[in-house]
Amino acid sequence: MQKALTQMNLQLANVISDISGKTGLQILRAIVNGERDPEKLASFRDPRIRASHEQIIESLRGNWRTELLFQVKQELARNDFCRTQIAECDHELERLLLSFPTESKNAQEDSLPPGKHKRRDRNTPRFDLQQELQRISGVDATRIDGISVMTAQTVISEVGLDMNRWPSENHFSLPGSDFALATK
Repeated sequence: MQKALTQMNLQLANVISDISGKTGLQILRAIVNGERDPEKLASFRDPRIRASHEQIIESLRGNWRTELLFQVKQELARNDFCRTQIAECDHELERLLLSFPTESKNAQEDSLPPGKHKRRDRNTPRFDLQQELQRISGVDATRIDGISVMTAQTVISEVGLDMNRWPSENHFSLPGSDFALATK
């Protein structure tokens, strides 16, 4: 999509850091639907965009070649399809997580200070994955510095919930452990 925009001399990516975000997609959809007025297109600017209204207008002055507009339309359709597939995958993940039994709450959890509010990752599913992982594991792994909800999901997916395979935490974390050898 970016190549087609560049060939049309639309420099939208120079003023909007993420053209697949809210503002970028609104502008691209309007272009595909026939809007060519840079002033109207710039009106889709979200207030959080750092670029000024005028900068966005300047970035939207270009040529409107039919074949490149078709390419942008195709790329938007592909983007929509992928987002739909991801949403379906998230829904299935949520359904599967709900099938796991609830692990009893760890008594030490109450004595821990509240966790830091972490920024939501763009790739995080649209349901409360952190809460579900905490429910099935009995602990909030995201309270460990450097562990995001996606990292916690990956570890639980790869290792599972049964820690009885390892006699101690050292066995779990050492490179020569059963898990490390089994994954080679």
